[in-house]
Amino acid sequence: RVPATPGPDRTLAAPGELQLGEAALRLATDAGVVTIGPGATLPANFPKAVPVYPGVRVNLASRRSVAQGKARRIALARDRR
Repeated sequence: RVPATPGPDRTLAAPGELQLGEAALRLATDAGVVTIGPGATLPANFPKAVPVYPGVRVNLASRRSVAQGKARRIALARDRR
């Protein structure tokens, strides 16, 4: 559990759950979830109408609720051959 009080090496607006794994860093708060690293995957509710091309990997995935609805963000990368 990460405290809401900022320290010298962290600044969080709200308490959250921070998980550091071998393949990804995941931060979950009441506002949403962010996953960064090779272990990131598309959110389960990611719109099927948005094409994700074969052979790309997800480097960042986030989802959060905003006043206008839900927001999702992904960053994709492709290995150069």
